[in-house]
Amino acid sequence: MTRTAEAGGRAVPATARCRICGGSGGVLYRDLCDVRGGLEGAFTMRRCRGCGLLWLDPQPQLARAQKFPYERTQPQSGFPRSDSKRPLAFLRDRVRRMVLCGFYGYPLAECKDVDRLLGKILGQSAWLRQKATWGCGRLFPPSPPADGGLVIDVGCGEGGALVILKSLGWRVLGIEPQPQGAATARHRGVEVVEKALDEAGLPEACADWVIVNNVLEHVCDPAAFLGSVFRLLKPAGTLALRVPNASSLGHRWFGRSCYHLDPPRHLFGFTLRSLRLLSARLAFARVDCYSLSKAAGSIFDHSVCIRRDGHTDFSCARHERGRAGFIVLENLASLWGLPWGEEIEVIAKKGGTDEPGTGEPG
Repeated sequence: MTRTAEAGGRAVPATARCRICGGSGGVLYRDLCDVRGGLEGAFTMRRCRGCGLLWLDPQPQLARAQKFPYERTQPQSGFPRSDSKRPLAFLRDRVRRMVLCGFYGYPLAECKDVDRLLGKILGQSAWLRQKATWGCGRLFPPSPPADGGLVIDVGCGEGGALVILKSLGWRVLGIEPQPQGAATARHRGVEVVEKALDEAGLPEACADWVIVNNVLEHVCDPAAFLGSVFRLLKPAGTLALRVPNASSLGHRWFGRSCYHLDPPRHLFGFTLRSLRLLSARLAFARVDCYSLSKAAGSIFDHSVCIRRDGHTDFSCARHERGRAGFIVLENLASLWGLPWGEEIEVIAKKGGTDEPGTGEPG
């Protein structure tokens, strides 16, 4: 493949073989452009005929500021946002405390026995769990062990999730190569390593829970990256991963205009099958994968903008016509057992071995 894919640096040589299963990859889209950041270049995306993995071919080498552009996710003054004046805020806060106490096991002093019982029942609802954990859902860990435990958030951004977990008794550490995001996290009281994971120099088997939220699609070698995460985990530690879903309804509906393609920042697009195969190369004792529809509305709005205008913006907040129907359809697909949610969550428990698997792709 000789088509330009420079975007701030020379490209990695092209490959038509899948990095996960070794299958052949046919061209899915040609002449993709950066619809969000305006970087120059035309990009080709391939799709594996075996596991469905998407990848840019050739892979552009981006400067760090291009790969991880600064996008403020929360007000700098603090997290979570103060919205106590919203209608029924007291009820929302009480339900949150009940779910955190009864379902996740946090020993909140203000929770009574009846609150714990109700929280255990309410926590069976995935929607309520999302709300109670500030949108973290399955990425949110249960109550920490007696020694406090350590949560590492790889690509922590401004540290919002870690601020919450620290207040709940966890020891926390953020890894964030973007200087502005790292500075905001430090301002909030979070310890941050301002480097990429492979440069962080963290000791092995130090973490009880590692969060990797919308990061894996940006890295040049996903298998090596997850191998590094595996080594950070204690023998009974947990990886909590979230990535865009390359088999989502948004991809099927919008094709090359789907917002989650995001070339050249997204180097890969993962499916449930590709993530299961990738996890199988490591010595995780248990791997659970889920399709998640939480981002359906946002993906629809941005994708409509791309199809209509040829570009979009991270801060775009306009609700496009047809949004509600798209959300309903995606949630119905989920109820029917179709993995069409816009994101995939993976919860992987480490087993008794301390070394990742070295077998060939399955």
